[in-house]
Amino acid sequence: MNYGNYKLSKIRATAIFLVILIAVFTGCAQNMAAKKDMEISSEPKLITEISTSKDSESYNVLVKGNRVLTYMSVKQPLPLAVLLYFPDTALLDNIKTNISPESEIISSITASELTEEGHKSKIEISLKKDVPYKAAHEGTDLKISFSKPSKALSSPILSSPALSSSGPVEKKEEKAKKPAWVNRIDFSSEEAGKSTIIIGTTRPVEYRIKKASPQLLQLKLLNTRLPDYRKFPLITTRFESAVDRIIPVQTPAMKNTSMFTIELRESVPYFIKQNEDLLLVHFEASTISPRPLEDAKLPAWKKVLSQAIHKEEIKTEIAEKAPDGVVAEKYTGEKIALDFYETDVKNVFRILREVSGKNFAIDKDVAGKLTLTLDKPVPWDQILDLVLKMNQLDKVFEGDIIRIATAETLKKEEKQHNELLKAKEEKKALEPLVTEYIPVNYSDAEKDIKPRIEDILTERGSVGADQRTNIIIMTDIAEKIKKAREIVNNLDKVTTQVIIEARIVEASTSFSREIGIQWNADTGTHAFGNRFRYSGDVAMNAPLTSSAMSIGFNFMKIAGTPFLLDATLMAMESQGKGKIISAPKIVTLDNKTATIKQGLRYPYLKLDESGNTTLEFEDIDLVLEVKPHVTPDDRISMNIKIEKKDLGVEYTAGRSFTTKSAETELLVDNGNTVVIGGIIKTTKNSTDTGVPVLSKIPFIGWFFKSTNKEATKEELLIFITPEIVRLEQRGRQS
Repeated sequence: MNYGNYKLSKIRATAIFLVILIAVFTGCAQNMAAKKDMEISSEPKLITEISTSKDSESYNVLVKGNRVLTYMSVKQPLPLAVLLYFPDTALLDNIKTNISPESEIISSITASELTEEGHKSKIEISLKKDVPYKAAHEGTDLKISFSKPSKALSSPILSSPALSSSGPVEKKEEKAKKPAWVNRIDFSSEEAGKSTIIIGTTRPVEYRIKKASPQLLQLKLLNTRLPDYRKFPLITTRFESAVDRIIPVQTPAMKNTSMFTIELRESVPYFIKQNEDLLLVHFEASTISPRPLEDAKLPAWKKVLSQAIHKEEIKTEIAEKAPDGVVAEKYTGEKIALDFYETDVKNVFRILREVSGKNFAIDKDVAGKLTLTLDKPVPWDQILDLVLKMNQLDKVFEGDIIRIATAETLKKEEKQHNELLKAKEEKKALEPLVTEYIPVNYSDAEKDIKPRIEDILTERGSVGADQRTNIIIMTDIAEKIKKAREIVNNLDKVTTQVIIEARIVEASTSFSREIGIQWNADTGTHAFGNRFRYSGDVAMNAPLTSSAMSIGFNFMKIAGTPFLLDATLMAMESQGKGKIISAPKIVTLDNKTATIKQGLRYPYLKLDESGNTTLEFEDIDLVLEVKPHVTPDDRISMNIKIEKKDLGVEYTAGRSFTTKSAETELLVDNGNTVVIGGIIKTTKNSTDTGVPVLSKIPFIGWFFKSTNKEATKEELLIFITPEIVRLEQRGRQS
């Protein structure tokens, strides 16, 4: 072997030795690292600190951990908050669990440890505003960032005389005229069957709400646009609620007006509240139990939507069958263009979620690759259906969530669901029938309760009502009997009563003028207490030039002053400026008409067809008819009708009579007084006496005559004070 070959062999041997040495050390290092990881992983996961920070674009919550934290986040609509759940994670001892940061977005942060099923921690971030957020890991820490509201929308623009007509103020006014957008539609099921519909807009908007029928409300948002991806009905038939469906609608013919049609199971009390850019429609509980979708007997979407917008032509999001049996789909989603090559199908769903703004839930067995090129924009919902067909998948809508699963899985679930329903029906068919006698205390068993119970009967069930004892007689299975008792307990309530106190006063013009000035002068807060008065002029007609009769009415209210009013009327009588005709008081049930009548039967002679004189009687009276209704906020709405009859002109063949009336609807606070004023009769007489001939001479004639003028004016004032009376609800006898 020459020297060169020997040197090369030596180098090779050295290299092989180094490689073996490196491998040995590397293996040892990996084993040590693996061992170290095993030691770390054996330690429990801990949340060690919760802190806050902010930057120019967001407000941040930092959750620190001793290891990488696994979490699940949920956004809660009412009360507004973000909930973070950490499985297999505990809180470090002495960690601060209640934080109240100084922030325009976050009101408080609370942390707690749930120990029912092992270690599980929860962090609740309560929000003042509904803003977007995102969560991301930073090493072993979790950072939750909330976007700050745009300063351009919140900062005011100061006006200045130096600004030109095209300056910032005008730009702001132009921006305010632009339509707002609906950015939130939520449904909240609350305690005891109550519920709330939450509609968010980009800024506060004007709205109109009306009851189109007993079970249909129409809420219109003026100068507001509805995005296409929010034109999906919300079905709530499975909730303990009075609401069955919420249908958002906007067509080209409606321009910048959005409408929400709210279908109810039954007519229940409701009220609407506006809180800046949120509209909250609150509903009381329903006596009708939740129903599965297939039992709700809801009409087709196209029919519902056409009814909701008064038969205007609209585009619906349903499939219609063509004459040849081929299904022609109508898609209304936002159009997008896509280009994919061998892309995971879950990534496609993620993009469609961002475009649509919908919630997607994807089953774990959903998988596949996709190649798709769409140069021309296509509606996103059409792309979704195409992707599902290409991968043997299918979708179902569960509330506002689009669930994606394999077609086989959904068919199997549907089959199981149908079998379960069938089993339940068969079980009900075998259940023994029970007869129950349910007493009804306050309602009419035949008219009010029986129709409600008929809606829940099984095919074998029957219901009747005994009018003498006001008892419901029902035969059905035990489950339906229980529901019937719930219906009776919810409907058979003590009806609110209203005491209506009236003071009918005949007054002189001077008294009417004085009391009118007094009310006007005392407007606002009294110097010695919180006594508010709402005032206006009592009705006053200008003096007539001859004897005449007329009536005019003016309505106004004064608040909480019964003693002051009585004292004023007593002073009026003592001064001879008027008299109290009567002060009747009557109690009536809510929504029941009460009548107060004052007058006499006037006899008069009348010639019949044969020319004979007969005696007739006519009611000359004042009739006050009031129908009160107590609103949910303890105010009283009153339908008031007033009719005043009086004597007219006397003729040879008889006498005429006059009738004056007024009818109106008023809303009054509990215990306040409504004043109804009207002029009943005005009479003027003028008598001249003087020396014949001389009294007719111009100018000089004034010394030879005298003039006597008389004027009388009678006015009628009616003071009405309604007050709510509630009786205690007593326990029901079995």
